[in-house]
Amino acid sequence: MFSKSGLYCDSPGKYSLVTKEVDRNNVKIFYNQACLICLKASPTIKRCSKCKIAAYCSHEHQCFDWRSFHKPFCRIIRKCKIKLEDFKGNFEDFCNFKVALQIAWKTDLNRELYVHEEMMTLHPRVCSVCFTTKDLYCCEKCLNVCYCSKEHEEEDYKKHNKYCNELRLGLITDQYLRTRDITYVEFEPVDNNELKCCKDIQKHLQTSVHEVLYDYLTLEEKGEALQIAKTLCVVLGLNILHALKVTKTIKSDLIIHIVGADLNELLTDWLLATKIIRHWIPEIDGTIKYYFIGPAMLDQNIQQQNTNEDKIIIKYFGSKYHDIIDILEKPDIVFAFSCGLHEFAGLPEDQWKLSIPTLIHYEDVPVVLTSYTKNEMIKDKEILANAENNIEVIMDICENPFSSIKSCRDWNSKEPVFYMCKYMFIAKKKCKKDSETTLLI
Repeated sequence: MFSKSGLYCDSPGKYSLVTKEVDRNNVKIFYNQACLICLKASPTIKRCSKCKIAAYCSHEHQCFDWRSFHKPFCRIIRKCKIKLEDFKGNFEDFCNFKVALQIAWKTDLNRELYVHEEMMTLHPRVCSVCFTTKDLYCCEKCLNVCYCSKEHEEEDYKKHNKYCNELRLGLITDQYLRTRDITYVEFEPVDNNELKCCKDIQKHLQTSVHEVLYDYLTLEEKGEALQIAKTLCVVLGLNILHALKVTKTIKSDLIIHIVGADLNELLTDWLLATKIIRHWIPEIDGTIKYYFIGPAMLDQNIQQQNTNEDKIIIKYFGSKYHDIIDILEKPDIVFAFSCGLHEFAGLPEDQWKLSIPTLIHYEDVPVVLTSYTKNEMIKDKEILANAENNIEVIMDICENPFSSIKSCRDWNSKEPVFYMCKYMFIAKKKCKKDSETTLLI
């Protein structure tokens, strides 16, 4: 299961920020200049001589992967009628081609692709300008982007220079999480009230780590990656903190509905996030109830969690919001993180259609939407407005200071990176009395 946040699951029902064993189920991340087994990256990394896609840092890792997994997959890649080297066209054509390639691989394999196999189709080793697979060399700083000529490298320089370091940080953070086990993250309360963005929390989070299997990052890279990695489990909590302050939803006891919950919510440390929320909003000193709602929760077989000492109740509902809203306690605030309300609008697979009006069901209850890009948020805002014409904008679309600082690669945008919760929008359904008063005026 893949999450746009850049976090990965070890196996169904078990989630972790780091993979601790090397087997076919946890080779989860693919970078075209990195070893499939350990993620060690190099400009001159060796590739499978047959498929030319899978890369390895050593003969040992190649042999391990060949025996355990790559052999049948390699054969499918080679016999597939759709091949990377045959592509000709522009960027939009290439995005469509990658989707077609993914479908072809799934059809030939007669199964769903593993995460790293999907990423092989979405982030293949091709020239960033013309998409050829021939005579390539990579950017030696970020190890993410390739070119077939100096001419194309110069043509792409202005755009790539803007994102090069973000791509580099994304890679070394994934490498760090591959080579280090973050055993805990703890919040150290502070006297000052300065918390203006996600980066500010870094110095207040203490961690304990130890090596899992590999050690190839430099001391500087380890330091950079750790600062990013330790924020991943509190990003959504910081978003809640920010929205509570903006909407002035500050009371002793809180009920929070988180709709469309999936892997990102499961990876969040809600006990830790709650400590941070209470530190910066001390008035919230009663019980906080987190209700996670979404079909993805059904697969996790997660039980309700009560932590009386910390006055936190966490409940999971593997249902769609509109099916169970009548049996849930009324929320004080509703969140839909990186929800993509627009993504399948009008299509049979649209799972949000009936739940969208329910998001704005309660009068005067703030609804918080986040998205990866501004265009996505514009579309989501429009869909919410179409579902309820009596809404009041509390905070219009803006960049979210508490978006994730872990960059993720974008495969279908000319801007090659995105960030979880990069944009935020907050609205609420007006009270009928307020609406009537407005009409009389």
